[in-house]
Amino acid sequence: MNIKNLFTFLMLILLSFSVCSRQIIPSEPKINAKSWILIDATTGFVILESAADMRLPPASLAKMMTTYITSNEIKNGQLKPDDLITISENAWRKGGARTGGSTMFLGSAQ
Repeated sequence: MNIKNLFTFLMLILLSFSVCSRQIIPSEPKINAKSWILIDATTGFVILESAADMRLPPASLAKMMTTYITSNEIKNGQLKPDDLITISENAWRKGGARTGGSTMFLGSAQ
């Protein structure tokens, strides 16, 4: 078999693989939420979303941001995990989510 025939044979095999392969597209995930969004953290590109523009009370988002900020402050040495924080009596008396969302509980001067 000469080089030209061998090259042609190999090209036919390679082409047959590319023609026969098909792209697998995953189905949309089943997420039990009123609204959700999946964003590529590097590019900001929205990959998938469901009712992403729906207005909802922050509820758990506020807790997630509190956890995120606290974790960063611990990582940066500004806080220690066993540091105490003080909640004013005014904030303590106003506590509770009026939006029907979930809450975190701390006592006065805790």
